[in-house]
Amino acid sequence: VYIAALSPDGQTAFFLVRQPAGDATVDRVYRSDRTGDGWTEPVELPTLAGRGAGYISVVPDGTLYLFASRPRPGIYRTEPAGDGRYGTPVWLGDAVSPEGTTSFDALVHPDEDRLIISRYVDDSEREDLGESGFYLYRRAGDGWTEVRRLDLPYGWGATVLPDGRFLFVADGDLQTVPLAEIGVDW
Repeated sequence: VYIAALSPDGQTAFFLVRQPAGDATVDRVYRSDRTGDGWTEPVELPTLAGRGAGYISVVPDGTLYLFASRPRPGIYRTEPAGDGRYGTPVWLGDAVSPEGTTSFDALVHPDEDRLIISRYVDDSEREDLGESGFYLYRRAGDGWTEVRRLDLPYGWGATVLPDGRFLFVADGDLQTVPLAEIGVDW
């Protein structure tokens, strides 16, 4: 298992498994549901196979936000399609995943009107891309608008704790900061 995520109610786990396939690897995403005393046998999500999917974030209705490296690297969204299956992932757009960057690890507000992503700037020659770090977005109609880069070091693994602190990994360590201190209304 490479990357795992839990649904907000803790009843469903999603995880990525990297499997050798000749000279390459194949990424497969699985789902497992909580039972009374354990977990169901993992079931592959075929619509996510071969996409290099990972860094999954689950919202309360079961919708997934995730990074995929194919067909284009960036953040995608996929909705439940019934019977534990998911529809084809939909690209969130160039605003969230601009060319010349790797946008991954989306932290999505339960209302799906805000998200914070980790962005690594691949093309340092393009000043318009900004610096690597956490970026805050707001939903604007059918798309997303970048609000700003948060005044934090580059990191990933972000979550919002019940006490209103932003928890993330940076420089190999867990770090926290109050949301109010970084001007984020969550």
